Amino acid sequence: MTGNINTTTIFEDNGKRKSEEKSYKEIKIKDLRHSILRKAINKIDFYKFDNLKEYFPAMKSISQFLATASEIKVEVISSSKNLDNLTPEIKLDISLFVFEKIKSEIEKSYTKYGGTKIFKSEKLKNRIKDPAIINVVINENMNSDQEKGIPMKEARNSDLKIDLTGQPWYIYDENYGTSEEKYLIRYIKNNITNLESKYSDIYLLRNESLFQIYRFSDGKPIEPDFVLFLKDKKTKKVISYQLFIEAKGDGLLIQDKWKEDILKETESHYKVEILSENEEFKIIGMPFFNEGKKFDFIEEFKNKLNLD
Repeated sequence: MTGNINTTTIFEDNGKRKSEEKSYKEIKIKDLRHSILRKAINKIDFYKFDNLKEYFPAMKSISQFLATASEIKVEVISSSKNLDNLTPEIKLDISLFVFEKIKSEIEKSYTKYGGTKIFKSEKLKNRIKDPAIINVVINENMNSDQEKGIPMKEARNSDLKIDLTGQPWYIYDENYGTSEEKYLIRYIKNNITNLESKYSDIYLLRNESLFQIYRFSDGKPIEPDFVLFLKDKKTKKVISYQLFIEAKGDGLLIQDKWKEDILKETESHYKVEILSENEEFKIIGMPFFNEGKKFDFIEEFKNKLNLD
């Protein structure tokens, strides 16, 4: 409400009363002028930069926050005359109303978490359970290139057909994932001999809701698609590697970039709880695997594992 009018009545010539009609107008916050928006948030302590940073760790400035909020729409109710000529005072009232609403929603929905840099060990058998039932809608068109829900031994793309029951390095007997997941599995299969020359106990695990890792700054979770486990054969100390891998189609490379960032951040910040003086763990976050753009992945994969 602009506060400028109330519903009033006037007399027509015939003596009957007629109500003055209210009008509605939807406006975007950004149309209220940046200076007015600034003045509004300056009146609310909640929007001090240090406080907002607690809720949005990636935020770089108040201007960035305003730019994000600027697309919010608000419905203003008043007379047509007032709606066409909103005064600065009314615009400020509207801005204050909206920012109070935003403040309330942020506080109501926010739960503060922080990711720990400590990784604690847990036996794999305690995590791996009988696979859950996953419902997938499969395109019955045999000319479709959709692979999700199709077992690899029956993959529509003949290049992806693999009988995983005969592959001791793959922990499950089958994979029903996307084409990108199947391409990743094929890549590991094609390089298993190279891996075996330097590593033992090689296992590729499809992470079907078994565990999550969390961003250090705010605890935002990610569930890596795969973990590759290996043990270095040529060192006196037992060095166990864990590679977190996400297989992504073209449509998600940009949208899910934040997940790739978490994986890389994990590698540079993790600490592992020491279990034995003769045992060491190395946790590696890999760039996305995408079959059409896999060369960055391959280069990083070989570099991290010292492969030819």
